[in-house]
Amino acid sequence: MSSSSSTEPSPSASAPAGDEGAFDPETDCEDMELDEDLSAEVTGLPNKIVAGSGWHDFEYTVSNDSAKDLKDLYMEVMLEYGDDTDASLVEDLAVIQVKEDGKWTDAYQDSYEDENGKQVNFTGTFTGLLDVLEKDSSASLDLRIQVKASAPAGTAFALSGAVYAGKDSACYGNGDFYDVEILAAGGKPGDVDDAKPNGDKPTGTEGTKVQGGAKPISGSLAQTGSGSALPVIALAGGVTVLAGVGVVFAVRRRKTA
Repeated sequence: MSSSSSTEPSPSASAPAGDEGAFDPETDCEDMELDEDLSAEVTGLPNKIVAGSGWHDFEYTVSNDSAKDLKDLYMEVMLEYGDDTDASLVEDLAVIQVKEDGKWTDAYQDSYEDENGKQVNFTGTFTGLLDVLEKDSSASLDLRIQVKASAPAGTAFALSGAVYAGKDSACYGNGDFYDVEILAAGGKPGDVDDAKPNGDKPTGTEGTKVQGGAKPISGSLAQTGSGSALPVIALAGGVTVLAGVGVVFAVRRRKTA
């Protein structure tokens, strides 16, 4: 997005994720209700991705069409297989990067050891915390994704979502699921279009808990809106990348049957 002016970021009003006081939907939300005045979408994500085919750019945009500012807005983008594939794009097989200061940076910051002692990296996800999204404004991030050549073919889904805290442990959010097909390395995708929302909405707060602490990142987040005094907010001040994978208000379809 373009903007007519820019300014240095102010310090984030949010405590770093993992510290006391930080907003974490996994622990702070007993339930989530849809807020139709909030939207979180991705554009430019292909509906077919051949494993090993390199990077694919897309954009994440969150919009606040309400009459109030939203504070501590939790954002997530992820790609994962559906029920029919016993593998994980979030865990190692896909990589999502975010653009900061004109350079691409891995969006994940942590890993864990499974019950067999194998290190698992959360790579196929972006999770961030925006300190404030003003009323009647939107903000966007440049992201890109690649699927490793070792990834098996299968149906997958992308999630684009956002959530914020309400009163009495109630939270509100919105987002969309997108159908994506993963083709085996060397496959021929044929006609490829942008992935479109399939009509499903994120509900509940099930998911994998965030691993580790948080790391602020530098860069720029384009923000537009008639009420916005900060058309460009640097990520170091306005967005915190949460380590690991949140998958907070999405039900992981893999292995849930």
